[in-house]
Amino acid sequence: MDLNKKELKKIMHSFNSISSRMMRVNFDEYIIVLKKFIDYIDNNPIIIEYINQGNVNEYDAAADWELVVNKGGYVFDFGPSVEEESLFNIETYRKKYQGSCICFS
Repeated sequence: MDLNKKELKKIMHSFNSISSRMMRVNFDEYIIVLKKFIDYIDNNPIIIEYINQGNVNEYDAAADWELVVNKGGYVFDFGPSVEEESLFNIETYRKKYQGSCICFS
C-alpha cells in the first residue's frame, strides 16, 4: 500500500486518539472503547499488516486466556514479545470467542 505523509499522519492521529481514550476511559465505558479500538485496528490495513508481521508462534493468546479464566487469575508475562501485539491477540481472541467481559482482580 502506497501512503503519502498526509495519509500516514491521519492514521497516526486517529490511532493515538483512540488509544489515548482507552487510557482515560471510565470503567463503565471501557468495553465500548475497547471494541472501537479493536475494530479500528482490524479495519486499518497498515496497522493490521504490521501486527501480522510478528511471529504469532511465539505467543499463544488462547493458552493465556485459559490460564486467566480457569486458574483464577494470572500475572501476565509476555516475555520477549512486544506487549502491544500480545494484548491485541488476547483481546481479539476474547472478542471472537468469548463475547463477554471478564474482569480480573
